[in-house]
Amino acid sequence: MSAASWLPLTAQEMLHTAIEIHHLETTEEASLPDPELLLADPQSLLLPPRADQQLALLHSVAVAVARAASSERWARGLEACVCAARQGAVDVALTAARTFAVIRPAWARLPAGHEILSGIHDELLDSALSEHSDDRIS
Repeated sequence: MSAASWLPLTAQEMLHTAIEIHHLETTEEASLPDPELLLADPQSLLLPPRADQQLALLHSVAVAVARAASSERWARGLEACVCAARQGAVDVALTAARTFAVIRPAWARLPAGHEILSGIHDELLDSALSEHSDDRIS
């Protein structure tokens, strides 16, 4: 085997290793709480400082709910999104709430306070529509 034939493979292996190391460092650095703890007490949610960590946290809660779905777990997960919106992470909360909408059990009821999410969504939609009202084709 010539050096030219094994060099790309070695470079590719090095790249994959570097990506894996970066992922592990990022995960460790984020030190996100256990999603089951947040499902037990959604009001205890304290958002990490970065939006990517906030989204990872809320999506980890959604994954936990999807793995063991119940209407109570689903409502508690969505309640975590409500708490995130109240803490100022509105865009992150809306993104995660969309995930919860997809995994909603048919029998699940919306938790108290969910109106903050629909109200924010409606305001954003109205704002976007009014901004582009002049762009519509007559």
